[in-house]
Amino acid sequence: MNNTGNNTASFNTGGDVNLTTGNANAGVNVFNTAGSNEAFVVSPSSFANAALVKILGNGAFSNNSVDLSRHNSTSVHQKNNTMFDNNIRTKNNTGNNESSFGTSMGYLMPYSYSNGSGSSSSYSGSANAGVGLHNLASSNGLSSY
Repeated sequence: MNNTGNNTASFNTGGDVNLTTGNANAGVNVFNTAGSNEAFVVSPSSFANAALVKILGNGAFSNNSVDLSRHNSTSVHQKNNTMFDNNIRTKNNTGNNESSFGTSMGYLMPYSYSNGSGSSSSYSGSANAGVGLHNLASSNGLSSY
């Protein structure tokens, strides 16, 4: 909470009274990143397909056979559960200034008054709030080569 308000300038006699408050500014930026998975898989299937079978050095009337069986499986499972609860509050106060019981007939912001024996004035700055919220959740990446 920013507060430049709720100021008083009271019980002043004669002379000038000037009550000025500055700006009340708040800036909030929230960046949340959660539940991210990356999987990099080198597939053995690219090597398994390169099987080479040779039958060498056999003479006449030899009986040869080749039985080749290949199996390959790759499984990837990714799961994310992400929950964000963003609760952002800003509160700024720059007003509610008071000038009372002075002999100069004080008036409040942004007025100024003079009765010949002095003046009373009150000025308040601005109240500004800026909020930025960025959530990135549950991203999955898979690369296979």
